[in-house]
Amino acid sequence: ADDPDDLPELSKRVGKREGAVRRLVAEQLGDLRSATDLEALTAAVEVRSASRVLAAVPIETWAESIMAPTKAWLKDAFLIGVTVGAEAADVTLVKRGGEMPFNVPNSEAVEWARAHAGVMVTSISETSAAAIREIVTEAIDWGWSARDTARLIRETVGLTPHQERAAVKFGLRLQEQGVPRDRILSRVARYTDAQRSVRALMIARHELLTAANEGQQRLWDLGVRQGLIRKDRVKRKWLVAKDERLEQLCENLENDLASLDQPFKDGTFKPPRHIGCRCSMGLVRSQTSAIVTVTSARPKSDETIAAAVRAGIAPLAAAIQEATQ
Repeated sequence: ADDPDDLPELSKRVGKREGAVRRLVAEQLGDLRSATDLEALTAAVEVRSASRVLAAVPIETWAESIMAPTKAWLKDAFLIGVTVGAEAADVTLVKRGGEMPFNVPNSEAVEWARAHAGVMVTSISETSAAAIREIVTEAIDWGWSARDTARLIRETVGLTPHQERAAVKFGLRLQEQGVPRDRILSRVARYTDAQRSVRALMIARHELLTAANEGQQRLWDLGVRQGLIRKDRVKRKWLVAKDERLEQLCENLENDLASLDQPFKDGTFKPPRHIGCRCSMGLVRSQTSAIVTVTSARPKSDETIAAAVRAGIAPLAAAIQEATQ
């Protein structure tokens, strides 16, 4: 497990959601395996039909079922990014009745989560389907009965192609050792359960940080548009995890500075840089002046829209109204 003291602030906060999201995704991948029709799978193996094998795995129905919970945790991570981004820019998040922070209207967070969830679920589905297609030929060539081959294929449902290949090699090694067929299937099942959990962790970590960094960037961009942040006075700073698991790709970017609308030196616009990345961003002043254009008159979080209007901060008041309608 990560030591929170080694992580940038954004990564630390979103990391608190990682365990719950990993468990949810692992359960969802397991559900896909459980929903696979063993009888239909066996019939497909008997006629050596890869298309019928895929048809026995209800990927489309499964994808639809996980969209709502996926959008929910992506939106949650997006909001964490909004909050941390506001702290970095010294912009007060004005709330009303527990609603969305003013800086990023609720509709924007919802729309981003919806769109990204669609892309993410499609990617998981396509990768899972690719793994199934790959194992069909391999498993059939083992010379097992159609039923046992179908059981083996079902155990690999929800894995990536790389994980599927590892599971097949594991099964073949057991077979070469003379392990009984039922025992092989039992051990492969335990192995693939563990691999689904590994995949779930990678998905949770990558997508949580993708959402959080997106929320942070959206906050800064909107701050610039509303005149709350001076783009010429700040730089984004690449922040890394301070431990032995730091990848060279990210270490090369440590403390690199980039404008709000420009990529970092390797062409990456924002973290995560790779699968398993734990990086995030901060803001630094490029001059000695304040980051925001209004500070002394900026309302505190418990002030109302009327107070913002009286303070003469029209962009701020308009943004509050938009977010709380």
